Parts: sequence; structure tokens; C-alpha cells
Amino acid sequence: MFTGIALFLILAITGYLVILPLVRREYTADSCTSPDSDEESLERTKEAVFTTINEIEFDYKMKKLSDDDYRNLKQQYKQKALEILNEEDELELELNHDEDELDFMYEDTELELTEEIERELEALRRQRQTNTGVI
Repeated sequence: MFTGIALFLILAITGYLVILPLVRREYTADSCTSPDSDEESLERTKEAVFTTINEIEFDYKMKKLSDDDYRNLKQQYKQKALEILNEEDELELELNHDEDELDFMYEDTELELTEEIERELEALRRQRQTNTGVI
């Protein structure tokens, strides 16, 4: 009898803890009106995409991905990274309200954006190595 009640309580608490993040939403006045909310959202998305690219490379090196899957996934996420970097540039220009910089932004080459992606990936790799203790 006691074990049945204890088991029920453990299952109920576990279920509550699993479901809580799915149904709980936190709204604050700052999150709805803050101009930084777009920047923060874009930064989180950028970090997620770069982390995904890094993990794709890691999985490929660990032979968990075929050559075709690796190329397709990497190309897909590189395209997303380029879009995010362009959005970041546009958002920065909107905040600065400088139209001359807008013309200059569109003159950037894909090579420069790819180099920026590679720099971000290298920083993530170094961070992963320090976090895992691998040098």
C-alpha cells in the first residue's frame, strides 16, 4: 500500500516537472516592448545554427553521417547562417538609421560572410574543447 502511494507521488511529481515547461509562459512588459528582444532572439537563433553546424561536422567526423547527408545538412545550415547574418546586419542598420551603410552592406560578398561563419564555428569549437577538457 505504502509503495503504491509513494510510486504514485513520484510519477505525479515527475509528470508535473516534465509538463510544466511546456505549458508555462512567462510574459513581462520588458519582453514585449524591449527593442533588444529581436536582437536577443536573433542571437539565440544564430548560436543554435552555429552549434548545429558544429555538431554536423562532429557527427561526420565520428562517421555518424554519410557524405551526402553531411554535404546537404551543412549547405542547408550554412544558408540559414548566411540569412541570419544578413538579418543581423539589417537590424544593426535599422538601429543606426544610417542609409549609406545599407548600400554598403549589400556589397558584402558571400566569401566575407562564409569567413564570419568559419570564425564563429572556430570559437564554438574552442569553447567545446574547453568545456569538455579536450585540448
